[in-house]
Amino acid sequence: MQLPEWLRSLCSHAGLKGSEAEELWSFLPSLSVSTSSVLGLGALASLTVYWLLTRPRPVRPSCDLQAQSVAVDGDPSCRRSALLKDDNLLEFYYDDIRTVYEMFQRGLKISGNG
Repeated sequence: MQLPEWLRSLCSHAGLKGSEAEELWSFLPSLSVSTSSVLGLGALASLTVYWLLTRPRPVRPSCDLQAQSVAVDGDPSCRRSALLKDDNLLEFYYDDIRTVYEMFQRGLKISGNG
């Protein structure tokens, strides 16, 4: 089967009728079955599949972006982050760090003075 015949049968199987198939066919120049055109279509298909498999995935937010804070004890003027599990407020992330200098020193210690 020649390439133009194959493309026409593909259009008919895709449900393109009459003028739609002719529009699609008008975009494609009359292709002759040659090694270069088959290799070109194969390369285009390969690049498309590679891009579809390796494209970056969207980052999912960790909470609902429309409700990023929750009212504490039903009081709308007092709110907490929706990321916290309960109403206990987090004073310090690490118990041994109270200042920015201590945070810097902890980073030096963790990174091996890097």
